[in-house]
Amino acid sequence: MTFQVLYSADLHGNEAQYRKLVDEALHRGARAVVIGGDILPKGLPHSAFISGQREFVKNRLPALVGPLKEAGIPLYLMLGNDDCAANLDALASGKNIHGRRLPLTGSIDIVGYRGLRLCSSHPLWHQGLGEIRLQHLPPGTRRAVCDEKGSQLQPPRVEDRLRSLEGVSFHPCAGTQGKHPAGP
Repeated sequence: MTFQVLYSADLHGNEAQYRKLVDEALHRGARAVVIGGDILPKGLPHSAFISGQREFVKNRLPALVGPLKEAGIPLYLMLGNDDCAANLDALASGKNIHGRRLPLTGSIDIVGYRGLRLCSSHPLWHQGLGEIRLQHLPPGTRRAVCDEKGSQLQPPRVEDRLRSLEGVSFHPCAGTQGKHPAGP
């Protein structure tokens, strides 16, 4: 049996994108949805940043993701760099899974963990986190990054982005060379 997890990120409170994500999850029969950060609106006036994001969490988000709950599809959210931590309490109706492991299927768990840097000495990094994206894609799966109009984009490689920064040297973490494939 195939277990489908739908992953998205950087929705930034865009209600049309939330609706598309929920529709896709329902259409595909997803067993879980993960939104990997930047879930709340950005570009709000400085004076209304916290209150605007809080209003979205309390008044808009429940209606947008409600169909997932009705269908019994668990939703996992994580705050991103554009999400104000002052509003974390507004998400209190959900479970905080930081530091916990929850089973998704008999062989797949989701782990709540924050703070893993690109070159981390944490043992989880060296247990193959960088290989997950390849090992868990079924044969024949194709991936694409698209803009809002559905046009396919080529995502920049992290290595290329880091090397382009003036005065920054990029060297893969010790013990990871050859384990983290470059590019999509």
